[in-house]
Amino acid sequence: MAQDNSLFTFLAGAVIGAAVAVLASTDKGKEVADKLNEKAYDLGDKAKEKAADLAEQAKNKGSEFADAARDAISKGLDNLEDALKKRGETPDEEPAAEA
Repeated sequence: MAQDNSLFTFLAGAVIGAAVAVLASTDKGKEVADKLNEKAYDLGDKAKEKAADLAEQAKNKGSEFADAARDAISKGLDNLEDALKKRGETPDEEPAAEA
C-alpha cells in the first residue's frame, strides 16, 4: 500500500509539475511570440519606408534622365535645323537631288 501511495504521489507531482511548466511556458511563449510579432511589424514598416524612398529616388532619377534626353534631342534638332538652313534647305523640304 505504501508503494501505491508513493507511485500515486509521484504521478500526481509529475502531472502538477507538467501543468505548471505548460502554464509557465505558455505565458513566456506568448511574450516571445508578441515580441517577435512586434519586431516583424517594425521590420515590415521599415521595409515599406525603404521601398517608398527607393521608389521616390527612382522616380526622380527617371525624371532627370527624361529631362536630359529631351534637352539633348531639342539641341540636336536645333543643330540639324541650323545645318539645313546653312545649306539653304528648310527642315520640311526634301534635300535637293545632286546631279
